[in-house]
Parts: sequence; C-alpha cells; structure tokens
Amino acid sequence: MKYWLVKIRNLSSWIIVTPNKYIYIYTSELAHKHDRCLPPLQAEGPQGAFGRHRIFHDIDDALHIYMVEYVADHVDYHLDVQAFGKAVRAWILCHAISWTRMTNTVKFFMTNFTEEDATIFHINLQQLCLEMDHTLDPMNWDFLRHLQGSRAQEGNIADCHRQCHSWMQKWLHNQTQDVPAQMGRTRIVLHAFSGRRRLGDLQYYLEKDLPAEASFDLVVVSLDIVINAHWGDATREDTRRLWLTAIRDKHVVGFIAGPPCETWSRVRGALHPAQGEEDDRDVQAMGRGLPRVLRTLSELWGLPSLGLRELSQILIGNSLLIFTLEAIIEVALAGTVGIAEHPAEPVDLEDAASIWRLPIMQVICQLPGVERIRFAQGLLGAKTVKPTEFLCVNLPSMMHHLHANRVRTELPKGQSIGKNNLGQWRTSSLKEYPPSLCKAMSDAVHSAFGRCAAAEGHPNVPAHLLEICCSMQVTEYGKTFGPDYAR
Repeated sequence: MKYWLVKIRNLSSWIIVTPNKYIYIYTSELAHKHDRCLPPLQAEGPQGAFGRHRIFHDIDDALHIYMVEYVADHVDYHLDVQAFGKAVRAWILCHAISWTRMTNTVKFFMTNFTEEDATIFHINLQQLCLEMDHTLDPMNWDFLRHLQGSRAQEGNIADCHRQCHSWMQKWLHNQTQDVPAQMGRTRIVLHAFSGRRRLGDLQYYLEKDLPAEASFDLVVVSLDIVINAHWGDATREDTRRLWLTAIRDKHVVGFIAGPPCETWSRVRGALHPAQGEEDDRDVQAMGRGLPRVLRTLSELWGLPSLGLRELSQILIGNSLLIFTLEAIIEVALAGTVGIAEHPAEPVDLEDAASIWRLPIMQVICQLPGVERIRFAQGLLGAKTVKPTEFLCVNLPSMMHHLHANRVRTELPKGQSIGKNNLGQWRTSSLKEYPPSLCKAMSDAVHSAFGRCAAAEGHPNVPAHLLEICCSMQVTEYGKTFGPDYAR
C-alpha cells in the first residue's frame, strides 16, 4: 500500500496519508504508550543488516567459570585431576543446576580444552577426560544410583517389547496343563471402569440370573473413579495393589474391564477430512478443535510430541490399560475368570494403533485358558457395527452365549462420527454395552461359576476388603453418561 509521510515541524509527530485519504498520526507519545509494540515504519530510517546467528550453548556460566578459574589457579604446578573432579562435583552438589545443563557445561569445557591447553597447564588430557566421564556417569551420584538401577532393569519400551517376543516363543514350546479352579463361598466380581448403573447393565444380569440354589454369594463391585475417588482410581498404587492382591489370593474371582479407548479410537483419523475433499480454508475450519490421532503403530504408547491435555489423556489411558492387563495376567495365573473388552484390531488400517498389536498382548494370549474372540456389537443391539474383541480367561462358552443373545441377523448401516445437533460426541453412547452383550457376558460368567462348587477350607474374604467391596456396590441408576476423560 502506498502512503505519504509528512513531518510536522517542531513536533515529534508524523502524519501518514494513504490513497483512501485516511490519516494516521504517529507520535513519540503513542510509541511510549504502546511500549514500542507498533510495527516499525521504513521511513524511520534504514534497517541494519541481519547479523549471523549465534550458536546457543545451554550451559551454566557459573560452573564453567569455576572450572576455568580452578585450572588457572593451578597453572604453576601439575594439576591433580582427581582433586579437580571432586571439586567440580562438590560445586554441583551445592548449587541448583539441572542434569542436562550440567552435562552440557562439562562437555562444553572438554570440547574447548585442547592439547595445547593441557600442555600449558601441565594436565594429562586423557586422565582429565576419564575424570569428567566419571562425573557424567549417573551411577557415580548417590541420589541417581537407585533410580538408574531400576531403569537399567526395566529398560526402554523397545527392550520390553523384545522381552515379550522372547517370552512368547518360550511359552509356545512350554504349554502347561489346566488346573481345576477352586473358589470360595463369597465370590467377588470386579467390574472395572463400569460407569453409571442402568437397567440391563452387567451387574443387573449378574444379580438377576443368580440361581436361588447357588452355593455361593455374589458381590459385584463397580470399580470407577466416579463411584469411589480412592478405591475406584486405578491410577493409584495402593488401589492397584489392593485389587491385584485380591485377585492373586482368589478373593476376587471375576474381573471384567473395558479400559478407555478414546485415545485408541480410529474415529480420530476420520474426523479430519482428507486432502483434496475440501479447499484449504474449509479443511482448517473443520479440523480446528477436533481430537487428533495420538497413537500410531510405531508409537503404540503415545506420540512423542503432544499437548498437555493430550499427554495427560495418554498417561491416564496407559495406566488404566496396564492395570487391566496386570489383572488379566493375575486372573489367568489364579485360574479364575476374566474378560477384557476393546475395539477390534482394524483389518483395513495397517498403521493404526490397537491394543491387540501390543507385544505384551500377544504374550497374554499364550497363557492357559486365554482366548481372543472377535464379535460385532451391532448384532447385539448397538446402533453401529462396532467390531469388538474380547480377551476371555477360562470362559470357553463365551462365543456360544454371544450368538445366543443376538437381536439382529444383519449388521446395522449407521455410523457414529463427529458431534450431533446438541454438540455431543456420537461415540459417547457406544461406550455403554448393549443389554444383550451384558446378558451374554453374565451367562458366560455364571456358566463358569456353576462348574466350581464352594471349596471347603477356602480362606474367607478379609473383613476390610469385604467392607470396601460392599461400599462400592452401586444400587441407584444413573441418568447421564459419564465423561470419557474423568479428570
């Protein structure tokens, strides 16, 4: 845009006249008022040439100066390299400095310390390098030794995946025989992430279909943070320890869970239109504010670069999934019954994330009594196809009961993508199981319980555990869906 700049004599003001006769006044007072945040005008003077960008070294200046001065103070005689290393470590312990900045500073010092410097200051350069490597080793710091030792044992995710593949190969060659299960008179069924109570839910059928002549008492526990903020929060260490110990001791003889799937959902990819379908402006408008893909096949535990809320969702989702898998493993080892439900592995998306593609899941499938079943909830009353897979433990009749409770002969044609007219996600209603699916799971559990009579001498459920379980038996029906992300 062309404009004319007029200087007012004896005043520190400029008048800017544009072709459309708009006049803007730029004064030093206006610049001071806006703290010089107004865009600069080319008429104010020539712009200087851009200088060469400096390399930023993320180092601690105080530590670097201390190291340089320490060496300079000992120029008149041979420097004791070990004493120098102890002095540096003592300085670090007495000052607030991050591990990253400390390592950057030490490496920066060594990079700029040449052989000529070593000759001048009478220092053995090789010994100095070894001493600085000793300083940079976390195992030589008391407060890091325990943490580093535990990390060394656990390894990273890739190491865990390799170990899972190794276990799977061993178990394939060492199949164990089934051991008849024994259960006590009080049988606790833990329904994890149960959500609200409603007619036709899992607890409804488990209690309704319990035979009057049954030789055991049934306690159905709803493990959910909205039911009990402490013992329903599976991200707490003491909560996980309580329930996993109860499963290991066969006080909890039934475990049913559908860990949150919002971060695994393939619908996230469908929410963003493909390139070429709309113009760029429409694509940006449609994609703004919509949930992004958070996992891929190469990053099953979560992408490395996420927003704070997305990262929190990933961490919560991973914690709840790990608790579910730990519980399923304990159920398989104890010989009791369990079900883990999650969206089916996509057969048309090779790079999509799915819990069924986790190496640990492939290991669990090799445990005795574990069976993986694929079924469409649309045949059981869901409004969409909703292909689902069940990880069943000691439930050989599960597939039979799924077919026995079908309410459709053909799959529905509807889809649940995006939001409805009320601004609610269409997938919210799908997180609740259709009544027919709840009936099928209840029938499979009762069938397994019916084969196990109450064992004589089986230890009673501890009083404190029974008290917690009774407090988490929900009898009132809810009216609204719970949030997908209850945090």
